[in-house]
Formats: sequence, structure tokens, C-alpha cells
Amino acid sequence: VTGASYGLGNEVVKVLLGSKYHVYGVSRTNPTISSKNFSWIRADLTKDSELNSISSQIKESKVDLLINCAGRVIIQKTAEYTDLSFDQTFDLDLKSPIKLAIQLLPKLAGGVIINISSNSDRSPDPDFGLYGSSKAALNIFFETMATENPNVKIINLLPSYIDTPLLHKIYDHTDFDWSLCMSAKDVAEAMSDIVSNHDKFETGSRILILKKLYEDNIYNPEKLWVYTTNNQSTIKIY
Repeated sequence: VTGASYGLGNEVVKVLLGSKYHVYGVSRTNPTISSKNFSWIRADLTKDSELNSISSQIKESKVDLLINCAGRVIIQKTAEYTDLSFDQTFDLDLKSPIKLAIQLLPKLAGGVIINISSNSDRSPDPDFGLYGSSKAALNIFFETMATENPNVKIINLLPSYIDTPLLHKIYDHTDFDWSLCMSAKDVAEAMSDIVSNHDKFETGSRILILKKLYEDNIYNPEKLWVYTTNNQSTIKIY
């Protein structure tokens, strides 16, 4: 489990320990979890020298489950784009889960990869252009990996708002409606339920995780049209 020190990653570790897994938590700071079934791997996932040593620190020859939780959000208008904010976002949110999954693939045969993506992959929200782009790229990369590696089940989870320290950094001192949020524990338990029943999901699936189902929760802003060249006509699909 990456991002194990706090927030959703920390709750995921606790849920998995309750399900009798031996859990390796990867983070820069110590999660301070006391369990004989927990091992902490200190690593900055944006540094290849530390990321590349993770597999060698896992003594087992088989890994049942990889959960990519670590992530970052940089609030920035698209017109204020910088190379630094791009690299900081994509190095952690996209490149590190890709590199870790590739590193662990030999141990993951018959196992499951869960990526904590976001429903920001489909929502062009102001100030979240880099974050949403990284999640959209994460999804399509791992869906492609799923087609190429049928011996590993890959699922991308797309939760809505989660009450975590990261979200508080973004929305504290604003008029954000916190009643919209799920708790990190709720999402961790949803992840555990999906893992337990992963056989019913096709590999490469995206699963939205929402607090409650309303019609406007399933938001698709794609504005997708089809233009056919044989009769020069257009049809709007969404």
C-alpha cells in the first residue's frame, strides 16, 4: 500500500490488517502502525533510487495485492502551468504507480492491482487540470496494462470527495460542503469489499465510489460527437 502514513492509505492498511493480510506500507513518514503483520518501507516514490528498491524489501515471492494510494494535488490555473508543477504531479500520481507495478509484476501473477484514481478523470474542474489529467492518464495506462497482462486483475477506483488531510489542505477556510464527503474508512472498506469480490469485475474496470447515488452523481461532461465521412453527418453521443 503506497501512501500508507495518513489519509486513505493509512485506513487501507488498517482494513487489510483486519483481513489478516501481511501488509507492506510504503511512505516517506512512519505510519506508526503497531502490528506484527505490518512492515514499513520508507521510500520517496518520486525518487527512482528509493522506488526501485521496494521489491527487494518484500521477502515473499508472491504479492497478492498492490494498492496505489499515494497522490498529490497542486491547485493551479491551466494558464499558469509550470514544468515544476507538472513534474511534481505526474511523478507521484502517474509515473510512480506505473513503475511500482512493473517492478512487482513478476510477483503479482494471480494477484490484483488496485489504483486509487479519482472521478476527477472526467471532470474539468477549475484549478484541477493537472490532477485530473494525471488520473485520466493513469486509468488508460493501467487499462492497457490489463489487456497485456491477463494473469493480473487490474481495477481503477474512482472515488468522489474523501475527508482526508489532503482535502482539508485544499478546502479549509472555504465554503466547501463537507457533507458531500465520504470518510477514508468508508472508502477503504469499499476497496476491501471490491477486492473480496474482484472475480465479478472484468480486468481493466473503472469503479466509481460515491457516498450516495443521485442521478447527477454520474457526471459525464465529455461533449462527445461522431462525424461520419460517408454521409458527412454528425451525431452527439453525450
